[in-house]
Amino acid sequence: MGPCIVLACQLARARPDSVIVTIPVAGEFQTMVDKEIDRCLSSEEKDLKQNFHVINLGGKGRDAVKLVPIILGGFESFYSSLHALAPIKCATGHVHNFERAPDVVVADVVMLDGLHTIRKLSQHNVPILSLHPASLGPAMRLIGPEDLGGIGFIEPKAKELAEKTGKLYDEAELEVKHDTRGISQTTETALEGDFIEDANSNA
Repeated sequence: MGPCIVLACQLARARPDSVIVTIPVAGEFQTMVDKEIDRCLSSEEKDLKQNFHVINLGGKGRDAVKLVPIILGGFESFYSSLHALAPIKCATGHVHNFERAPDVVVADVVMLDGLHTIRKLSQHNVPILSLHPASLGPAMRLIGPEDLGGIGFIEPKAKELAEKTGKLYDEAELEVKHDTRGISQTTETALEGDFIEDANSNA
């Protein structure tokens, strides 16, 4: 989350009169984000903190495995309120008010499901930028081709699973995304192929 905060602070610093940053968090992520904002802003820039809305959607602790689903689960309600300029009540009790709907969204790969909400409400009027400062492994698995260890095209697989099992499409889609069968073998095969190709090219 650190690189996202650094980017947000740079944007607010560049256009302090027009850039408003809204960040949904959960649990102790709020304290961590607040500290990171304070760290990024100099003592002369502390007034810029009023340009930030850090909104806690609930949860406790700092275990990302437990907190990320809370953010994802509450994202549709959060973004719907933001889009409609409705007040949003933080888990701390503070009420955030907005004068302008989002102009752009910066998201990492864990927000893939949330992007559907953005597109549904904002259509293509709000650009979505992907910031991926971490390992490309998770992204490759989620959106990469099957021959490199990725899931491949999720929608047809989810539809087929839903038809076979009678599950709802959303349940089937989640099951496809969480299917770990064949990851190691496929990835090892891809890596071995790359290694052999590199070795031959250097021979």
